[in-house]
Amino acid sequence: MRKHNSIALIYQHDCHPVIKTFASSITERSYSIKKLPLHVISGIVYSLYLAITVPKYEIYFTDSAMSNFVPIFKRWLGEKNIIIYRGGDGIFGEKSNAYLYTKNILKKKILLYILKNVDGIITESAMSKHDAQQWVNCPIELGVSYINNIRSLSRIKPDLTTTRFLFIGDYRLPYDHKGIEILIATFGVLPREYELYIIGKNTEHLKNMKKTNNIHIEGWVTDLDDYFKKCTYYIHAAKYETGPITVLEAMSAGLIPIISKNCGHKDVVAKISPNLVLNSSDPKKIAKQVLIINHIRHQLKLEYSQKAKKIVNFDYSKEKKTRVFKRNFNRLIQEIQHSENVK
Repeated sequence: MRKHNSIALIYQHDCHPVIKTFASSITERSYSIKKLPLHVISGIVYSLYLAITVPKYEIYFTDSAMSNFVPIFKRWLGEKNIIIYRGGDGIFGEKSNAYLYTKNILKKKILLYILKNVDGIITESAMSKHDAQQWVNCPIELGVSYINNIRSLSRIKPDLTTTRFLFIGDYRLPYDHKGIEILIATFGVLPREYELYIIGKNTEHLKNMKKTNNIHIEGWVTDLDDYFKKCTYYIHAAKYETGPITVLEAMSAGLIPIISKNCGHKDVVAKISPNLVLNSSDPKKIAKQVLIINHIRHQLKLEYSQKAKKIVNFDYSKEKKTRVFKRNFNRLIQEIQHSENVK
């Protein structure tokens, strides 16, 4: 399917750069649900406004649960369309009150109604694809994110002789889905020579939680090269995250990744060694696993670092992942259209 005007991207607020790039490979048309006060109610109302004012399209590519309301409302108005949802948030697996595991019955019914109207889904990891299959019957394809700066990252040579660990990610309440509080608790029980550097927005709120001096909360940093060079490990103890690009970036720089089983790139990290995937969210058990990993011989650390670089730098370029997305998007459309013809 070539790029043409029968497809439109519908996104909420600020569209993620990866989604913008993927969408630009299939369409030049995009519409935003603006961020307004009382964002849930206003988002639904604004979606209705877009449903009335946006021209008719055959296919809608949506970036969030809220974005699906636009083509759904268009159906209410008599339009026949296909909805492809980028299930990249935690909707299918996050055990919080934000998505399908919510205790709010009305909210859950609304989310299930949205998913019932979706014709196809593109997830950003095998883990989220598996989780989505527990909730929907529509076809699902992968659209894994890319790394934008592979060339510069691949030239970095990290110091593999340290006990310095890096984490990159924003601190978001109330759920803390990236598991930063778990990391703080973990490094609170590790020997003090084990240092953790935390980089991200809103992380200043974590300063009162840290009780030891081996945890460095750096705040928001734009140039990460010095951290990639001085650290040996990248650690990510996510409660649930579908596909954090920071894990891939750290691997591209040669850091040894240690990530939770609830992190979307666990299958990629397991290719280096299954021992690098954390099977528990308990800080004491994580600390024990970290100690074991750090005590492997230096030659094995070097092999892990080189393997991380090789895996990511070969397979996660912008061009390659955009081609894969476009192929899988077209495959979804063909499968949906075929099933409609059979009906």
